[in-house]
Amino acid sequence: MVAQGELVFGGLLRRLRDEAGLTQDELAEAARVSQRAISDLERGINRTARKDTAVLLAGALGLDGQTADLFVAAARGRGPASAVLAAREGLVAGAFAEPLGRALLSDTAAIGTAGLDQPGLAGAVVFLFTDIEGSTGLLQRLGTQAYGQVLGAHHALIRSALAMHRGVELNTLGDGFFAGFSSARGCVAAVLAMQQALGCHDWPGGERVRVRMGVHAGTAELTVAGLVGLDVHRAARIAAVAHGGQVLVSETAAALARDSLPAGAVLTDLGVHRLKDLGRPERLFQLSGPGVAAEFPPVRSLGNPGLPNNLPAQLAPFVGREREIAELRGLAKSARLVTLTGPGGSGKTRLALQVAADMLDSWADGVWLVELAAVTDEDAVPAAITGALRIPPQQGRAAVDVVSDALAPQDILVVLDNCEHLIGGCAKTAETILQRCPKVGVLATSREALGIPGERTYRVPPLSLPSAGESNPAAMASCDA
Repeated sequence: MVAQGELVFGGLLRRLRDEAGLTQDELAEAARVSQRAISDLERGINRTARKDTAVLLAGALGLDGQTADLFVAAARGRGPASAVLAAREGLVAGAFAEPLGRALLSDTAAIGTAGLDQPGLAGAVVFLFTDIEGSTGLLQRLGTQAYGQVLGAHHALIRSALAMHRGVELNTLGDGFFAGFSSARGCVAAVLAMQQALGCHDWPGGERVRVRMGVHAGTAELTVAGLVGLDVHRAARIAAVAHGGQVLVSETAAALARDSLPAGAVLTDLGVHRLKDLGRPERLFQLSGPGVAAEFPPVRSLGNPGLPNNLPAQLAPFVGREREIAELRGLAKSARLVTLTGPGGSGKTRLALQVAADMLDSWADGVWLVELAAVTDEDAVPAAITGALRIPPQQGRAAVDVVSDALAPQDILVVLDNCEHLIGGCAKTAETILQRCPKVGVLATSREALGIPGERTYRVPPLSLPSAGESNPAAMASCDA
């Protein structure tokens, strides 16, 4: 199923034909195919084309080299249609190959741009992620029809700025955009234009539509699933810690943009922040300018004092498992105890930590990790919780009572990690806390369920592994392990 707003091959064909100034009949004659075939493709009656037809159409449209290869792959349903537009803008270097009858990317298909002379940045492309803040609340307040109008106007304003500043729409999902630019200067001009247009627009119901944006420069690989790479995830994580109306820029992208800022534009150093992928810290800059707000609360990173937590930094950023994260977040919103189960080495702990990090905004009093691997006595589970949450012990009182009293008024998520060797103690403690503390949630990891009322279990699937002999960095980065 195609996501709303995603460019499909029929739309690509119609766009390229219009740009070439050809009617369907004229393109049919030039390509030596039937007008009906072109009409059926553009209308989506046929979603794919035969390879020989696609090759003929590419030639008639004046496509050659890599762009033609990407066009043929898109026509056959083996590559994203947006990649063709990206290639024309110089955002893609490489080509689709089709060994053994399957469309694959060559190992040299790195996303990149020419002309960046900063040391270590050759081959970088500037990524942009956008997202409407509080979109669920907007939908609830406005209703389906009015919210549909909001989305339509929002999409039109974003796409207008992309077109004006040579940005390439790489993906659209719901109210978010993912775009690429061949220069930091173009990206900066585009995001300023977007925020200015969004701020001036007359929205239904007198609402204000606030869009957070994140900008990062790096590399990625073009695959049949779209762009893959750690820098793509980095850009998305930068956008995720911004406030609505705010534009955050990575240090890498800021270095590219600093000497070519538009008049009145300012990059403000916000310091080093831990993003919600729990990976290495990132120095962030805020971009502001005429008509674009410059005053915001502290960014919503892991170091924000308004988001208390003790989540540990990880050696590598979290990549993949988007489906599992979305499902677990949904479960955590509907159940107060969610237990991730699965064999050792399946990634339960790392997945739970990422879900907890992503949900920091949902818990007013924070997210707290309780590591139980070193605890050997089931009766010591409450004491482990008091230690992790920095709750002082009280002489003569049971630790479970101390914990329950301290947490009773709090809106907090407790992550109990490695419960399998303490099932009885974890079950008894969790049940007591949930009974006495109405606003506390518990996320647990264990090889088996705790087995108490109200528990929802989530079986964590094994980590996906790269194919034997796989050497493509992007292909390996897209695997969970």
